[in-house]
Amino acid sequence: MIDFNYSPNILLEQTHHIWHVYLPDFEPGQIYAYRIDGRYDPCNGHRFNVNKLLIDPYTRAIIGTLEWDDSLFGYDIHDSSSGKDLKFNTVNSAAFMPKCVVIDSGNFNSGGDIPPNTPFHETIIYELHLKGFTKLNQKIPEEIRGTYAGIAHPKTIEYLKNIGITAVELMPVQHFITDRYLKERDLTNYWGSHTIGFFCIRCNEFGPSLSFKGIDNKSYYRLTEQDQRYCFDYTGTRNTLNCQLPYILRLIMDSLRYWICMSTVPGKFDLAATLARELHAVDRLSAVFDIIHQDPATVSYNEKHNEMNGENSLGSESRNRSWNCNVEGPTDDLNIN
Repeated sequence: MIDFNYSPNILLEQTHHIWHVYLPDFEPGQIYAYRIDGRYDPCNGHRFNVNKLLIDPYTRAIIGTLEWDDSLFGYDIHDSSSGKDLKFNTVNSAAFMPKCVVIDSGNFNSGGDIPPNTPFHETIIYELHLKGFTKLNQKIPEEIRGTYAGIAHPKTIEYLKNIGITAVELMPVQHFITDRYLKERDLTNYWGSHTIGFFCIRCNEFGPSLSFKGIDNKSYYRLTEQDQRYCFDYTGTRNTLNCQLPYILRLIMDSLRYWICMSTVPGKFDLAATLARELHAVDRLSAVFDIIHQDPATVSYNEKHNEMNGENSLGSESRNRSWNCNVEGPTDDLNIN
């Protein structure tokens, strides 16, 4: 495992306030994680703690499970005082953390999958739980019930088509953790809503240091102006991503682009209105909408293209509010891509 804390000179390169390093010997299968050193000053938004192992927000795979332990927190959680999170916890959390894995995502084979391109006004979306939808379905082979293969089974497709469904929306399928209070009750996080990897753990200033908080709490999260010890909670999940910074916006678009380009499956953000907040209110002209509209992975056509319907693209909306950057469809032009 690469432990960046004990190689203090390894992250010497910096571009636009982002530290980075190129490791030519890293190959698929390499296990790694981060340690980030810096000020522990919660009142000013800083919660760096070199004793905490951290997940790379851009990791493509995770190995192992999170084992809940007091060492995962940057402070002593047994301190009953109101200022408990101001006290630094020096216990190493590595033994209880999952780790990142390098994979070769360029070799993903979608099997020639082609999106159906159903006109939006004809689209009926069925939101479903990946495991729960087929787990008890006796028409599906037992060995694939509750899996992706179960969703793709002909019996599943037949059922969905028979009730008029044109697309399915899977509930969170990213790597997720089971909350501590559930684990202590021998329960599990069935809905998968606390994802790690591309998205943050949904916790507040008193939550564990697993990724964003330990890497740069003040940058990743929106903090209250009066006391940067606390997170703004516009989402109802105890924190809010700080979309006022360009590299947080980039993370959002990189994750959306990854799913559509790697697997031909588009992703989405729940509570997306929170991403459009500039100061406090939702702004229809906010930066997040600007980057979505200019991104070639999400907008690349001026005209409708539904040739596969066999009706010469008839029957779908022609008033598209998009811009193709002067090239209709895919292009190798680096000025556009």
